This record gives sequence, structure tokens and C-alpha cells, in this order.
Amino acid sequence: MSADFFSKPILNSPYSYPSRHWELDEQGQPIQKIIETRRPAEFIMPIPKLKKRKSSEKQSSIVFDEGKSLSSQEQQHEVTAIINGADGIACWFIDTDYNEESFFVSHAYFLGANNPYCALKTTLKAESDPETWATLNSDTSRAFDKPKSGRIAVKIINHLGDEVMKVFRL
Repeated sequence: MSADFFSKPILNSPYSYPSRHWELDEQGQPIQKIIETRRPAEFIMPIPKLKKRKSSEKQSSIVFDEGKSLSSQEQQHEVTAIINGADGIACWFIDTDYNEESFFVSHAYFLGANNPYCALKTTLKAESDPETWATLNSDTSRAFDKPKSGRIAVKIINHLGDEVMKVFRL
């Protein structure tokens, strides 16, 4: 194998958007080909190929339970989905007239996996109309009037509870 990957493993500047990456095979080994797109997030540790391999079995994913049998494979979070796409958004909110002092929820939307409607009903200990829920389970907001303040704020929360807020001028 050529030493191109190991002589220059970093292709992108730390000051700009990552725009290319080394292609890896199924075992995580570099194949000396540069791909001109950002690599999807995943856990990768390229290690030089051993001279002799006993098997080509793929490593199973790791269950984080500290050896106490507290969780199973089915209970593990898919962390790369949170990074790679909107699938990781549990809920998002809009303040349709943001005053730069406090965030007032005027629109709420719940996108989460694992039937968030059922979880919300259980948490609230109440029934809600399925037609109303359909308007809340959306990645597109309902229409709203232009804000008097000229600003709206959008808050997004992922399945781990991390949140980010962005203010937009209209």
C-alpha cells in the first residue's frame, strides 16, 4: 500500500468547511482515494493493516453499560444520526416575536423517533386530538404574522437534550 494516507492524513484546513476525505474500505482501511465531499460522521480509527489476519469479521457495536447489564443493543442511541441529519431533532420551537430578552414559545413541533406522540401523552397524562397532533409532528411551521420586533427565534433540541437557538431578522 502506498503511504499517501499516512504521510498526509489531514486534507482540510481547520478554518474552513471540510470538503474532502480519504475513502475507507469496509474494515476502515484507506484505499488511497480522495472523495470530494464531507465524510458522514461515524466512529472510525484507521489502523495500518496487519500482515496476517485471522478473520474479516466486522466489529460489532459497543454497548455502553459498564459491564452491569444495564442496557442492551436495542437501547443504544444512534449518535451519528443526530450529527448527520434532522432525524436527531426531538423537538423545535419558534418565538414568533422575539424580544432579545426571553424566549416565548408560540409554536411547538415534535419530530422525535419512537412515537413522540405516545411519550408526550404519557408525560402530560392527557389525551390530545390526533388531528391536532398531526400539525405538531412537522418539520415545517404553520404560518404566522410578521413580528412587531422584526425578529423570530428558533430553538432546536436533540434527543440528548442539547439545544441551540438562532435568531432571524425579518
